[in-house]
Amino acid sequence: MVIWVLAPFAALAWANIVAKRLYWLTLVVALGSLASYGSVIVPPAGSPRGFMFVIVPGLSWLLIVIAVVVLYFYRSRDGTTP
Repeated sequence: MVIWVLAPFAALAWANIVAKRLYWLTLVVALGSLASYGSVIVPPAGSPRGFMFVIVPGLSWLLIVIAVVVLYFYRSRDGTTP
């Protein structure tokens, strides 16, 4: 479970090394994760708590992949190397 939760942040570290234009994505994923996981601290009575820990990393991966693909096509269109 720890790998699943930390993997998006490892991918962002790699993406920031490769493409310096993804700094904003690091902030979005980090702040979004904190907000999502923070909602688990005081959930309504009887709500399942595990859902957020499963869905947030998956959504983070989706956001990272979309941003990297968009950046790649944007750079290839301009003629710069990705």
